[in-house]
Amino acid sequence: MSVPINTTYHKYLTELFICVIYFFLNTVFLPEGLSYTTLLSPLFLMYLIRRGQVKSLILFILFSFVLFFIHYSNGIHLRYYAVSWLLSFVCLIFILTAYYFINTTGYLEKIFSRLLYINAVLVVIALIAFFIPPLFDTFWFVNAFTNGVSNFGRLKMFTYEASIYSVTFTPLFLFYFLKAFQSSTKHKFFLLFLSVIPLLLSFSFGVLITLFLAFIIVALIESDKLPRHRNLFKYVLIISVIVLFLLFIFALLMPEHPIIVRIKNIFNNQDSSFRGRTTDSFILAYEIAKMKSLFFGVGPGQIKVLGVELYYRFYNQTINTEHAIRIPNTVAETLALYGLLGIIVRIGILIYFYFKTKVFNNYYRQTLFIFMFIYQFTGSYFVNLNEFVIWILAFSTTQFTCFDKRELLQTNLTPINS
Repeated sequence: MSVPINTTYHKYLTELFICVIYFFLNTVFLPEGLSYTTLLSPLFLMYLIRRGQVKSLILFILFSFVLFFIHYSNGIHLRYYAVSWLLSFVCLIFILTAYYFINTTGYLEKIFSRLLYINAVLVVIALIAFFIPPLFDTFWFVNAFTNGVSNFGRLKMFTYEASIYSVTFTPLFLFYFLKAFQSSTKHKFFLLFLSVIPLLLSFSFGVLITLFLAFIIVALIESDKLPRHRNLFKYVLIISVIVLFLLFIFALLMPEHPIIVRIKNIFNNQDSSFRGRTTDSFILAYEIAKMKSLFFGVGPGQIKVLGVELYYRFYNQTINTEHAIRIPNTVAETLALYGLLGIIVRIGILIYFYFKTKVFNNYYRQTLFIFMFIYQFTGSYFVNLNEFVIWILAFSTTQFTCFDKRELLQTNLTPINS
């Protein structure tokens, strides 16, 4: 029996509405740290229970009990531990819901298209708001961009900061960037323009550099396996050379521009933001984990308890509140919270799903995986829902078949032309 057209359209609108909430409005009008996907976790839990998708939740609870007794024996702040564990549990509920949703929806590519156009309209509004002081903070994020540059505006849309927006936008950008290499894609330059400009306006160096590395790695891996499609590798190489050349010319003409200043600071190890998200994070995570157990870590919520004195000694400045204590790096935070065991489990799960879902058979999923695998060592945080959405997309076996290598081997990948 066929599904009525109006029922199908209603399902599509419902799924689009959910994606719009997640992509654009997830934290609007909420205090920092909260999101609508977090507040809706009871409904998501009911959704999972009705579909019998609770096995992973039960295993997580059982495993958490074992770790709780280990951490408790080493000493913990019970309230912080309970609150942080609850956030992790809520995060898992969202992960399972999103995984089920993404793998069962039949409209994901159409939804991606609508999100791209909605985002484009909002970018235009954001560019207008850039020149209207009362609206500036709604769309733009200003912080200490690097040492010597304190007021550089970066597109954040309705998120807390530019890096969160750029990570959220990355799956859309990558989808349409790869689409541009397919001969069947219409309006390639237009789609590229809509996907590239927002990412550049966010000026998230971590995301941009990691994407660049992911493209290079995929091109190197696949260059000898695609004799009929060497244009793909050549095109990525040409783009890389052009970008580096233009960056060199830009540096000569405008040596004091904030972007050039930050690049210089990174290479001179004087960029506090880059250092704080990389080397500093791992040093601090290692020292915090050692306070209790290097193998099991200190447990959820304990970083802010144990880190005040350590941060004071490390940065030689007073930390006014323990809530300011954080490790802005996913892998480093995993080390602090769950020790070497947490690192082993994390990497083990990623490798397991990489092979189980055959990520290597799909260009889009493979590039997403490599991007996220690198990025987790350079920033983010342990319960970043945007990061987990990218992992879910990378492990999805029912979507993005247009990027399957077997299918693309039977067609031609061509340079971009409209």
